[in-house]
Amino acid sequence: MLYNPVFVATGLHEPFTQPLRGLVRVASAVFAQPVAKAVPPLTALIDHPPAKPLTTWKKGKPIDLTVDRNEARRLEETLRAVTRSVGRRRSDRRGGS
Repeated sequence: MLYNPVFVATGLHEPFTQPLRGLVRVASAVFAQPVAKAVPPLTALIDHPPAKPLTTWKKGKPIDLTVDRNEARRLEETLRAVTRSVGRRRSDRRGGS
């Protein structure tokens, strides 16, 4: 199950420095839903999972899962390249080969 609660007021603005902290705080106040509202749809799905092996949800509502094989392949290649790059940087910092 893939679940997207969209924008949830979690205090995300705290780690940022100004002025970004202020912008994220205002956006959260205007657009974010409280955690108490975001959690129940997700827990309901966990308690009563969908019958399909893979479903997608946005704010408690099912959304169509349409897969374009070419886009999926492109995403996989991009993710593999990013993870290889991150792995190389970590290895370099540790002095590995």
